[in-house]
Amino acid sequence: ELEKIAHQNNMMYIVIFNPISLGLLIPPGKYNADIAIAEGQSLGIPMSFGGPALGLFTCKEQFIRLLPGRIAGMSIDKDGNRCFVLTLQTREQQIKREKATSNICTNQGLMMLAATVYLETMGKQGIKETSEQCYHKSHYLAQKISEIPGFSLFNDKPFFNEFTIKTKIPASVIIDKAVESGFFAGIDIAKYTNFENGLTIAVTEKRTRQEMDQFVEFLKTV
Repeated sequence: ELEKIAHQNNMMYIVIFNPISLGLLIPPGKYNADIAIAEGQSLGIPMSFGGPALGLFTCKEQFIRLLPGRIAGMSIDKDGNRCFVLTLQTREQQIKREKATSNICTNQGLMMLAATVYLETMGKQGIKETSEQCYHKSHYLAQKISEIPGFSLFNDKPFFNEFTIKTKIPASVIIDKAVESGFFAGIDIAKYTNFENGLTIAVTEKRTRQEMDQFVEFLKTV
């Protein structure tokens, strides 16, 4: 519906997605997105105290030459081996100089390489299994937390692996107490909204049933 509204009003339809979710969900291109963007940190890149991270940006073919940065394409070398080359460098500093609109530094190149290695190692089945674990574990935890008196889901909208809980006390208090108990509870949405008692929680494939149950027991004490 959003896609139809956007295009009927001569607007671009831009989608933000979780790359891991595509192991389960339909990719943006299938529902006619003009541009799709994502945070690629989940593709095997460690948190590293906040960075560097990896941004993902893709679009319909008709917009490719408007993109900043580089596009690497697969080719064949003189010996018939598969290789990858820079097929498009539209506005790079070494070409456009003072007219350049982007500059890809070494850190970003390393993050891109790490994500490529991760995807190649995981393969289609590995990404699917990771996606399924994220989905089922997050829904398990959401259900368990919502059963605690004073806690409930913020809304009944579908979610992949992140959800927001209404809390009986300010989320900032819960986060501080959780640190003392060895948990990173989540994000206090009061930083971004006017709602104080809201905690956004993300669950990945790395969390175990035991860890989630321990977190639930902690919340029962606050």
